[in-house]
This record gives sequence, structure tokens and C-alpha cells, in this order.
Amino acid sequence: IISVSEDSKKNLWIATIRGLNRLNPVKGNVKSYFVEDDNEDLFGPNFIHDVQLDHEDNVWVAFTNGQGLCRLNDASGKFEQYHNAYIVNFLFKDSEGKLWAGTNDGLFYYDSDKKVYVRFKDLNSLYEIISVSNIIEDDNKNLWISTGSGIIKINEQRNETKNFGTNYGVY
Repeated sequence: IISVSEDSKKNLWIATIRGLNRLNPVKGNVKSYFVEDDNEDLFGPNFIHDVQLDHEDNVWVAFTNGQGLCRLNDASGKFEQYHNAYIVNFLFKDSEGKLWAGTNDGLFYYDSDKKVYVRFKDLNSLYEIISVSNIIEDDNKNLWISTGSGIIKINEQRNETKNFGTNYGVY
């Protein structure tokens, strides 16, 4: 088990190295979802690194082996690809309900109006944000982004971005 999220119906969505599972703790039943049903490889295409639900209970899945970022289609039980990054490290839903994806290729957020993931641009830097490994939010709605080159603080309400690191370390 890599990651667990709970939906509004109290189902647990469980990301594993061999697919996604929905557990109904009341009934005790489990349903499994795979990109490739017949692939049993330990680190194959069904390796899921993270699972997150948006404000509409859509299930978003971060794959680590080439599938990128996908949303589970409830009706078909299949995954719909929204971003084809080779490795999606994590998913994060902020206090405003915006869904963020950290990848080896950068930081992305879901634009629900356009139904696409958009690369976040650091307005105060000449450099792209790359190699994102984690994100948290503090009480002031600042997002703290952990990257390969340091820590970045983002406050979208004030249109501020501050880099606390360099290629030589983190301050």
C-alpha cells in the first residue's frame, strides 16, 4: 500500500504497486482497477504512487511507470490520461480544492474549467520548477514545494513565489 484517500461515501481508495483498490469498510468488499489487467509485474504499468479525490469525488491516480496522471472513469472502470509525465510523484488538494500534481518534469495544477493540467510558472524566477517531490500547505494558504533544487513557497492569492534554495542546498 502506497497511499490511501477516503471519498464522501467513506470508501477507501488504496494505491498499491499492483493497481488501485476501492474498499467499502462497511460491507467489506474490494474492487480492483488496473491499467493492464493481465500485467502482474511488481513495478509495471499498474504501479500507483498516489491517489487523491477532487471536490466532486473524482478519483485521480498518479502512476510511476509511464502512465502519468489519470482519472478513473466510474462508468467504464478505465483510466483516462490527463498528463503523460513519466513519473508523477504525488497529488495534493489544497484548502481551496485545487488539485496539484508534482512530477519529475515540474509542478502542475488542474484547471477544472478547461479540464486540463497546466504547468505552474514561477513568476519570480527565470527557471522552471522541476523535480517536485512534495507539497504542503500552511495556515496562511502558502504552498511549500519541495524540489530537487530547494524549497519554494507559493502564495497564489498574493501572486508571490519565493525560492528558498539553490542548486547547492536548502536554506
